[in-house]
Amino acid sequence: MLLRAQRLLHAGQRERALVAADHALRLDPGLGAAHLVRGQALVRIGFYAEAIRALDRALERDPALVQAPAMALDAANYGCDWTERDRRIDAVLNDVRAHPGHVHPFGILALADDPELQRAVARAFAEEVPAAPAWPAPPATGRRLRLGFVASAFRDHPMSQLLLSLLRRLDRARFEVLAFASPDMADAVTGQVAAAVDRMIHVRHLPDAALVAEARDAGIDIALDCDGYTQGGRYRAFRKRLAPVQVGFLGFPGTSGGVHDYFIADPVTVPDTLLPCFDEAVVRLPDTYACNSHGDDPVPMPAQRAAHGLPETGFVFCCFNASWKFTPEVFAIWLRLLHAAPGSVLWLRSAPRDTGQNLRAAVADAGIDPSRLVFAPHLDLDAHLSRLALADLFLDTLPCNAHSTALDALRAGVPVLTCTGRSFAARVATSHLHALGLPELAVDSLAVYETTARRLASGPAELGDLRRRLDIARRTSPLFDTPRYAACLETALAAMHARSAAGNAPLGFDVGNSGDVRWRDDI
Repeated sequence: MLLRAQRLLHAGQRERALVAADHALRLDPGLGAAHLVRGQALVRIGFYAEAIRALDRALERDPALVQAPAMALDAANYGCDWTERDRRIDAVLNDVRAHPGHVHPFGILALADDPELQRAVARAFAEEVPAAPAWPAPPATGRRLRLGFVASAFRDHPMSQLLLSLLRRLDRARFEVLAFASPDMADAVTGQVAAAVDRMIHVRHLPDAALVAEARDAGIDIALDCDGYTQGGRYRAFRKRLAPVQVGFLGFPGTSGGVHDYFIADPVTVPDTLLPCFDEAVVRLPDTYACNSHGDDPVPMPAQRAAHGLPETGFVFCCFNASWKFTPEVFAIWLRLLHAAPGSVLWLRSAPRDTGQNLRAAVADAGIDPSRLVFAPHLDLDAHLSRLALADLFLDTLPCNAHSTALDALRAGVPVLTCTGRSFAARVATSHLHALGLPELAVDSLAVYETTARRLASGPAELGDLRRRLDIARRTSPLFDTPRYAACLETALAAMHARSAAGNAPLGFDVGNSGDVRWRDDI
């Protein structure tokens, strides 16, 4: 029964996995591994308090389950349960510095703005799978380069929403574009992706070896991993080599620890000082690493505040980041901002029961009416962008920034205030703002972040000027210029392939504004 629970969880059938784990525990209440599966299933369902208890029990029953404390901390982060946060973080970070494989590469992003530690964790996961040898790409004389985009999120998901325009615009005279799709549930967006590429191959149910064989049979020259270590990612298959050139692209905000040959970045997300923290050869595009489909679409007309539970005249702070990115330090700043701006509200994305209860309790404990915390239900993208325009200021998180959520806010005309960190994941919103020509909204400390937010909330003239500049920039800046982005990426991919075809090892380079390539040993 335990094995059945584990298989169901791996297949994404969380409710059935929970039933199977409960059955296993009725047979043997001391079975630590069953408590572990139960906790993992509860996290995915959104019952975080119960998940924490299950994961704590897992370690109590079986001390060999060394990943349980980090999983319990993840559950606490998702649920915004900060009651034992310091103890849990200290324990996990002390453990992971000695044993990097005890925490997941995605999980470490929320715990430490430490690029060296993030690299160690990624390496530990990569090295669980023996690496297959690389081979040189065949010369491209007289034929198109064949690209393979591999993603579990070719569905109604931010990844597809960002990628669609790029997939449509890649030059078909130079490139043949394939999508290796493994969405848990195909939908209308899956169909749009299929229409945007030359061929879609569904690989969700293929084991890693079969995915590798499928990609090699398709003759992929360059495989772009759009997932990395995010849920549903196929990093194990990439470790076995799908193609002569493998690229970490867009999905995971950090190094793969040796799974990929190249990593797509820009000069802000990966400045020179951060290059040694990547095991890939870093390729920096001139403006932004993030492709964006929003530039193809008109800005939706704003909705009415009353329709979304917002005050007609009060200042609207918002943050549509996932709850696991919230920290008590940043949330405390948000509460002080509510105190300083009477009538203001904090607008967040809808949250599971446990998360909402914990956040409302934190607001009440600060002496603020919990009704000033407004939760927004899920809407499709156009409707979301329409309502998002009602906000006055987007407040970012640290140590993991807003990524696609910041793009949404900026596209909707809402200024984003961020605090720049050390690691890639903590520098993404800063990159967006630099590409827009609004670098003053990327500050270098939480103290300046708080004073800037206070000033903007009480200074309509300054905020109005920012919004006017943003309105121009979102129509003219490189951040939303998909044709420019596609041309820069095409230059980068062609350079990667040419180097491989010549039998040379990967080497980092920068793509210049004029489309020139400057290899790192020439910089």
